[in-house]
Amino acid sequence: MKTDGMYRGARGTAAARPGFTLIELLVVIAIIALLIGILLPALGAAKESAQQVVCMSNQKQIVMMGLSHALDNDGAMSTGRWHNNSQYSAGPLDEKGWVADFVLGGYGKPGTILCPTNPGESSTAWCVQDLSEGAQWKEYTQEDFDRLIGEGFNTNYALSWYAAYTGHANPFDPVGRTQSQTLAFMIGPLRDDKITNASPTMVPFIGDGVADIGKPQEQSRFLLNGATVDTAKSITDGPAGLAFGPQGPVPNRQEWSRWGPMHGKLTSRSNANLDQQGAVGTIGQIAFVDGHVEKFRDTNADGQFDLSGRIERGAYRQIAVHTDSDIDANVFGGWLTRRGLDF
Repeated sequence: MKTDGMYRGARGTAAARPGFTLIELLVVIAIIALLIGILLPALGAAKESAQQVVCMSNQKQIVMMGLSHALDNDGAMSTGRWHNNSQYSAGPLDEKGWVADFVLGGYGKPGTILCPTNPGESSTAWCVQDLSEGAQWKEYTQEDFDRLIGEGFNTNYALSWYAAYTGHANPFDPVGRTQSQTLAFMIGPLRDDKITNASPTMVPFIGDGVADIGKPQEQSRFLLNGATVDTAKSITDGPAGLAFGPQGPVPNRQEWSRWGPMHGKLTSRSNANLDQQGAVGTIGQIAFVDGHVEKFRDTNADGQFDLSGRIERGAYRQIAVHTDSDIDANVFGGWLTRRGLDF
């Protein structure tokens, strides 16, 4: 039987145990800091990878919406460009254009599947500049903006010029060649029977739109639910000038600089300033009309997917060349509907 003295001895022994010394505590803190330093980059890379997968899934969903629309509309993947200017599109933002088509047709809501890494949280189609230039289909109030975007009428992906216009109605016409964004001079929105000169695996439908942060803020930004946000490009530019051949000048290779590297970690923060349109990474993703999505690396680290220089090719001279070889080799850039420039 234990006595009170025995209990007191046990308590006294426990009280006499030494605690951590200051050096031991500092060592533990240093080890924890080291582990955090090792784990944080890995966690950051995992997050970047996850966001890239989300973006790839988003783009694939959008192409599937387009293919579903084509099944119901004589092969047309959409009614074309989503824009409020009557020269460029078939109707106002809440009625016509690929975003409106998919929302109104019940195929999906592009505004709910935005690229998670893009600084542009809205489309340039909603920005001050695009809503003030040219003949507008309709006027919108701030209440209209908030309501429509809440319903899914939004995106930060950029449609390909092909998806909007297919090609020039007459590529040899001097007037038509200069109107690469005007619907009246085009064949029209992309249809499956118009892809006669390229494989669908190489014809792009949509891609990562670069954030439009190079213009004055009041022009390129947008007020959304009381907060001012940056916008992202809504469409690629189309043919980059002219090529020259036996039949005279014709539209050159497609320009893809409104798509850009919006994923992956920059090797240098200085790279972020190379593209005034807002590319933020090293990898861009493009979805093709057959439904697959591919990653393209900014191989020359200039922050964009642009054109540089000219080369002679076959009977045609001064053909534009992309600075990133993967883009040049794997994304079709010529005429969809006629032979002649098969890039």
